[in-house]
Amino acid sequence: MSRRTRWRLAGALVLPLVIASLGLPGAAPAAGSSHASAMVASVAAGSTHGGDGALVRTEDGLLRGSLGDGVRTFVGVPFAAPPVGRLRWRPPQPVRPWRGVRDATTPGSPCPALPTVVAGDSSKGGSTNEDCLYLNVTTPTPLRHRLPVMLWIHGGGFLNGAGTDYDAAVLAREAGAVVVTINYRLGPFGFLALPGLSAEARDHASGNFGLQDQQAAMAWVRRNIAGFGGDPRKVTIFGESAGGISVCAQLASPLARGLFQRAITQSGSCTARSRTLASAEASGADLAARLGCADAATQVACMRGKGVAEILAAGGQALGSFGPVVGGALLPRQIPDAIASGRFNHVPVIQGTNHDEDRLFVALFFDLQGNPVTAAQYPALLQAQFGAAAPAVLARYPLSAFATPSEALATVVTDSRFACPARAADALLSRQVRTFAYEFNDPNAPEFLITDPVMPLRAFHAAEIPYIFRNAAVEAVFTPDQLALSRQMIGYWSRFAATGDPNGRHAPHWPRYRTRSDLFQSLEPAATRPIASFAADHNCAFWASLGA
Repeated sequence: MSRRTRWRLAGALVLPLVIASLGLPGAAPAAGSSHASAMVASVAAGSTHGGDGALVRTEDGLLRGSLGDGVRTFVGVPFAAPPVGRLRWRPPQPVRPWRGVRDATTPGSPCPALPTVVAGDSSKGGSTNEDCLYLNVTTPTPLRHRLPVMLWIHGGGFLNGAGTDYDAAVLAREAGAVVVTINYRLGPFGFLALPGLSAEARDHASGNFGLQDQQAAMAWVRRNIAGFGGDPRKVTIFGESAGGISVCAQLASPLARGLFQRAITQSGSCTARSRTLASAEASGADLAARLGCADAATQVACMRGKGVAEILAAGGQALGSFGPVVGGALLPRQIPDAIASGRFNHVPVIQGTNHDEDRLFVALFFDLQGNPVTAAQYPALLQAQFGAAAPAVLARYPLSAFATPSEALATVVTDSRFACPARAADALLSRQVRTFAYEFNDPNAPEFLITDPVMPLRAFHAAEIPYIFRNAAVEAVFTPDQLALSRQMIGYWSRFAATGDPNGRHAPHWPRYRTRSDLFQSLEPAATRPIASFAADHNCAFWASLGA
């Protein structure tokens, strides 16, 4: 199998770095499972004591999962009531308990999203099913207790993705942890703000329904995970891209206090600034007007009467259109401001980026559209992004230093929007909590999302995910050194989940991040080590001089 083979693997995108719309064609929306269809015949409650490891009692009823490959798996587990009808654009509500045993071997539906070619298998065809607030639990076997819990928040630009895009079997086995993957409302269903919706809320704010879903899933874990062998006092939330930004938002949210004890953010910097409530409400009003719901007096009722497909079509797929909203009880201040002021959830943090993040986006929006960046376009693109600073950027990143203009643009955006902001966040966090910084840097990472004929993707955005969520398809294309790196990374992540420190015997030492030493753990095949060259490699002093 070629190392450039596209894998059927979880894809997690995207960060709003290029002002563009995906607009990618795909299959028809996938039909979701109904809330009631998972019910099966009743059994006596005492059956949970009969040695059946696939049977677990939750606060809402009994679940039957599946056993195999050294793990127990429970999928399609509801953590909140279906947000349909009058519950659309309301905080998540409690699950209605069931009698008997609920089948937990069939995945729940992904949340409503347009089709895309870059999401995982279960969600790339899109969905129009609002009954989507489900999570999945994977535990190692035989049954053990008080295991650390790792709760994954998927990426997808707050537009796509699902918890079932990620195969957690290897991670659960090798980490000795209970792994939970979750869904949360996306796009206009998860992050719509309107004055009328804000008026309905106790804190007079709207727009963070997706973040509320994430907190509801965390609260479900706190109440139920002991029944699966997990320790509710050792919960690590981790996520990539939009999932990483979600982790940062939960760090900054007063309402998430006590719901997790560690945090890992992958390619989602905690210096990212979010939409304000006023700007989000204005954008929401524009969307409502496009749907014929311009009258403020009837706007909310009108919007709740619209069909899912109609809302998705009107909302579009523009990067940066949806995401966390600052204002209200859940996110009262900008994430970096909360961290700088010390008003955040003080837990140990791992934060990192990939060496060549933006190569994926340049490939998607230029190279694979048949229009690679040209030498003539390059200055204009810099002008559009950096304005008066564009000449300085061009001088620092001249085309003569790169193989292609596409590579030049990708390097500029990687450094200015990923690497150096992450380093700035490390500095903020490390003053107050134990912080560990990393850079994933496999220059030959398999191109599992796309293959770019113009430039190699190297350590692109999302390239590290297969090293954490490894499966048989991944192992088939990994070199021995890449497989060893995967095991090393799982070891780091799992020890951090268990103790708040990634270090352990038989692994290269990972020093705590401090601004004076400025050490990052470089995660490379056969070369993992602390490096002091991160800031110079990504020109962080230059970007700081521009205020970027």
